[in-house]
Amino acid sequence: MDGQRKSYCTPEAYHGETCWLFRNRGNGTFEDVTAKSGIFDTTSKSLGAALLDYDGDGWPDLFIANDTQPNKLYRNLRDGSSRMPPSAPAWPQRDGKARAGMGVDVGDFDNSGVTSIAVTISITK
Repeated sequence: MDGQRKSYCTPEAYHGETCWLFRNRGNGTFEDVTAKSGIFDTTSKSLGAALLDYDGDGWPDLFIANDTQPNKLYRNLRDGSSRMPPSAPAWPQRDGKARAGMGVDVGDFDNSGVTSIAVTISITK
C-alpha cells in the first residue's frame, strides 16, 4: 500500500456473493437456474465446487467449498431444485470454525467403495 510492500486483502474484507448455476437448454443456450435450484446464497465466498452422489440415489449433488464461510452441500431433489440436508455437516474444522476452503475434489480416495470429499485449505500463521 505504500509502494514498497505488498498488502493482501483478507476474505473478511469483502462481502460474499452467490454461486451461479446455469442449465444447458440443449440448443446452444443456457438458462440461469440459480434461484430456482435453491443454491442462491449471498454469503458464499466460494472457491471450489464438485458434483457427487452424496446420498446414493443416482442423482448428482453439489458441494461448495467456501473461504471463511461454512462449506455447503446441496442435495439434488430431482425436480430442478436442491436443499441442504439438515443431517449433512457443513464440514468445519475440528474446532468448529469455518476455514479457508480453497478447492474441493471428490473420489474414492481410500478404495473403500465410498465417495469422499477432500477440501484444500489455506493455513496462515
